[in-house]
Amino acid sequence: MTNTGQRNWQGYPVQSTIWLMNWKKGNAVKDSLFLIAYELRTPLTYLQGSIEAILDGVWKPDREHFTNCHEEIMRITRLIQDLNTLTNLEWENITFNKTDLLPDLE
Repeated sequence: MTNTGQRNWQGYPVQSTIWLMNWKKGNAVKDSLFLIAYELRTPLTYLQGSIEAILDGVWKPDREHFTNCHEEIMRITRLIQDLNTLTNLEWENITFNKTDLLPDLE
């Protein structure tokens, strides 16, 4: 099964949204690289395990498994597209404001 995780209203992973809001805080480069590696490692690990299971004969090469692999490939593609978008932004002209995305539960 594909683990899509929690997503924001635009369909982006919550971790990526939090990272973007905190871009200028702390050690941005180190934090960014850590998150990028984490976000890429998860789908790549799933793909590696799935393909090995098919090659080893543990899973049958059926539509369900290929569909799940395709979903992970699309996830990686979206992450790379987001990285391309971020690298093309002019960071010095952008200001991020922290906003509470969850209503008060009190």
